[in-house]
Amino acid sequence: MMFFYDAYASVIKALKHAAIYSCRKLKINFINAENLEPIKNGAIKDFYENAWNLLKNCDGIIVPGGFGDRGVEGKIIACKYARENCVPFLGICLGLQCAAIEFARNVCKIPGANSTEFCRELTTEQKVVINMPEHAGEKYGMGATMRLEVVQLYKLYNNEPSVDERHRHRYEINPSIVPKLCRAGLVFVGMGVDETWDSKRNVRTKSASSLLNAAGDNLAEDFNQLIDKIDELCKRGGDGTNSTAIRMEMAEMSREDHPFFIGVQYHPEFLSSPHKPSPPFLGFLLAASKQLDDYIKKIRTPSPLERLGFFCYDDGDAKDN
Repeated sequence: MMFFYDAYASVIKALKHAAIYSCRKLKINFINAENLEPIKNGAIKDFYENAWNLLKNCDGIIVPGGFGDRGVEGKIIACKYARENCVPFLGICLGLQCAAIEFARNVCKIPGANSTEFCRELTTEQKVVINMPEHAGEKYGMGATMRLEVVQLYKLYNNEPSVDERHRHRYEINPSIVPKLCRAGLVFVGMGVDETWDSKRNVRTKSASSLLNAAGDNLAEDFNQLIDKIDELCKRGGDGTNSTAIRMEMAEMSREDHPFFIGVQYHPEFLSSPHKPSPPFLGFLLAASKQLDDYIKKIRTPSPLERLGFFCYDDGDAKDN
């Protein structure tokens, strides 16, 4: 069990920050994704049954980032369970990719949909996740700016039109399949471009700036506008010199279809703190504890300091409750 705590230390801390804000005691069940896979694929029966018992008793499901193909099918199965049973879900990096693959297979009816990281011999339609070779991150580090639409994540980020988050990945959602996923109900509501950097300079191509401007203009007010805008953005990218493709960073299902089903390509846990929990993690904890509706409606949620029993008075002194 300590292995999980060490491997996912930042995710666990971000969950704890959100739990403080949500005024809930956090209980984490770690599930080996391989044990969710059908027994014929090598899972041991007892492990399989225990894993499923844990999953079915969770108030929320997180599929975090990872590497390689080990346990990926189990992660995809967990995404499917969360989607079909309306269990609050947060997918991070590979977790978003697994959610998109599952959605493509079972909702968009694309047999064999997968990532080119795990399967090289895929048809064009099956390539849900692809390598983005123009990513300059290995040389300069990784980062991006996202532009949000007027949706659930937009509200969780306090109506900010753009946000900065940290990244570490090579494979990303294939922009060419995004419109199909969106029309079926997995809507990509935030986009980004490379803004890689070193200690002396930012690196932004002309095409990156044009994409950010296009994404920031006229935020979509309804679903049809959003789909039209996604269609336009997914066709753009590259200025003939320094190729910069669109980066699909955030996806969510409508709250009419699911109480909380969100995936992000970046790692929101890295910018979380006790006084300012990461918005995706906070939304996840609020949804899992049945508090998200009140939060979205702006019914007051006490600050983390108030949760800890401290109140600020007009004289500036902090007094214990």
